[in-house]
Amino acid sequence: MRRFVSLWRMTTKSCGGLRSILESQSGWVICGEATTGREAVQKTKELKPDVVILDISMPDLNRLEATRQIHRTAPRTEVLILTMHGSRRWCARF
Repeated sequence: MRRFVSLWRMTTKSCGGLRSILESQSGWVICGEATTGREAVQKTKELKPDVVILDISMPDLNRLEATRQIHRTAPRTEVLILTMHGSRRWCARF
């Protein structure tokens, strides 16, 4: 079973869509959700998920520092960074 912690601060519609996609996969479960980078790090420490999904523009802790802290405390946890921004130029600045 693959376990996920998701930090996704976009609209409820987009968050619900991501949740639906993850939950539709056999053997996948969302074991936690967070609304800030610091909360994602804390949930990862507590829950030790297989995968953490981060928003590229999350509040409270930038995605690079959050990823570093997650890997420090849960080295086997994979981190996936997503965005809903359509502009490659916007994403390139990260």
